[in-house]
Amino acid sequence: MRAFYSTQKHYRAFILGTPEGWQVSIYDLQKHEWVEKDGRIEASLKTAKAAAHEKVSSLLGRSAPEMKWH
Repeated sequence: MRAFYSTQKHYRAFILGTPEGWQVSIYDLQKHEWVEKDGRIEASLKTAKAAAHEKVSSLLGRSAPEMKWH
């Protein structure tokens, strides 16, 4: 399994590689709780990164800067 994460403001986006595809989850670092944790599976890493960027942007209320993945 592979995993990536990126942090924007107080949100941390996680992308977890599973045998079925890539799962995106968002964690709020201030509230210490999961904000977005659905069972949706993305087919490719590229679409998972785009979905994570979209989710963080919607939580911030504006377009998030480019996300650097670790």
